[in-house]
Amino acid sequence: MTRIEDKLFVNRFKLGPEPHIKVKDKDLCLKCQKKQCSIGCPSDCWKINDKGVAEVNVDGCLECGTCRVICDEFQNVDWNYPQGGFGILYRHG
Repeated sequence: MTRIEDKLFVNRFKLGPEPHIKVKDKDLCLKCQKKQCSIGCPSDCWKINDKGVAEVNVDGCLECGTCRVICDEFQNVDWNYPQGGFGILYRHG
């Protein structure tokens, strides 16, 4: 079975000085029962820590916007495109 990391390996990521995705309010994560952000991200950037709060690692983000759409109950994702010159560079497709 091919892992997501193997598929994403061909792309290049250039991280900006500030993350382009953040959790707006960590306390709202505690109220969320679905935790959709942790299963909906195609590049597996979102994890739920042991306290029940969502954490995002923007390294590897495909900039698809799934996280901001899937957090429909609380709209707790602050999502922007990365600063110019930063983000993902697709090599195939």
